[in-house]
Amino acid sequence: MTAPLDREPVTLLIPAPAAWIRTNDHRSWHPRAELTRVWRTAAAAHAQHARIPAFGMPVAIRGEIWKPTLRRFDVDGHMPSLKVCVDALRDVGVLRGDDFTHVPEMTVAYGGVGAARIVLTITPKEKP
Repeated sequence: MTAPLDREPVTLLIPAPAAWIRTNDHRSWHPRAELTRVWRTAAAAHAQHARIPAFGMPVAIRGEIWKPTLRRFDVDGHMPSLKVCVDALRDVGVLRGDDFTHVPEMTVAYGGVGAARIVLTITPKEKP
């Protein structure tokens, strides 16, 4: 038997505050740490501004990567940017944690052509 879902999905738009953090990034640790700080701070601020209440159940998170051109890129290479945004959701209390018991499903997808941004969709998952 599963517990009923008590929340609707929430969408959060996070405009890219800096360069993307990518898996194929060859920056040294210091510039990468600075990018991580900038992205995390921006994602936290957008989540707080959107007044997203805390999710008290496991969630699935879908992150859409939007870019201003049709230039090809590896979608999964942007997972580090998505992870930093999820960490920020934990920081501000939207998520209780970001481990597999709280976020059992996380996907990254191509969003489309437009302003550089990540669009997060947070969907409650049924408790086992």
